[in-house]
Amino acid sequence: MINNQLLLAGDIPGAGAAFAWNPSQGSFTLRAAYRAEQTALVNTTAIFGDSGTQNGIFNSPNLGVVELEIAPAKTVAFRLHYSRGTQGNNTYSVLGANLELAISQHIGLFGRFGYAFDFPGNIQAIDWSAGIAFPDLLRRGDMAGISAGQPLKLQDNVLGLFDATQTNFEAFYRFKATDNIAISPVFQVITNPGNLKGDTSFTATLRSVFSF
Repeated sequence: MINNQLLLAGDIPGAGAAFAWNPSQGSFTLRAAYRAEQTALVNTTAIFGDSGTQNGIFNSPNLGVVELEIAPAKTVAFRLHYSRGTQGNNTYSVLGANLELAISQHIGLFGRFGYAFDFPGNIQAIDWSAGIAFPDLLRRGDMAGISAGQPLKLQDNVLGLFDATQTNFEAFYRFKATDNIAISPVFQVITNPGNLKGDTSFTATLRSVFSF
């Protein structure tokens, strides 16, 4: 549904429900989801203060997300998000936006932005990422892409925990081995990991996806 980590603050397993509505198969789609998290697994006291967890579907902790997708053509899709949740005795809200744009049959652009405007402790955080993808680069069904982003950028270090901003750079190639199997080598360069000044990290991952 949504690819924006700020919208899913305190992303802990739980139970809930979701729905999608696309009237008359048009260019507008509305999606919504609500989740009641497992209180036994929540430990957010360090940032959110008193845990304040209670039993019940509508008590803390919980999370609700709404997404409006506008896709006037097959080559463009714009999504607006709003998330509201509770952790401990505090409530947070986040706004987000995603954009996907096909420049041509073999070049696409994508971007994401999120802004937390009332996180507990006055944490005014943003996250963003942007990149370019190349569908069918070497053969039909394959895809390559590169991207850059900052998963958590604090406008003010109100927590006193961080002295830098982590930045991620990623390159991948998705190789379609069969109609049901795709293999993707992924290479990442991460500067200032954990929002702390330090050595740059390099990671390599081989991801496989099986579709049935």
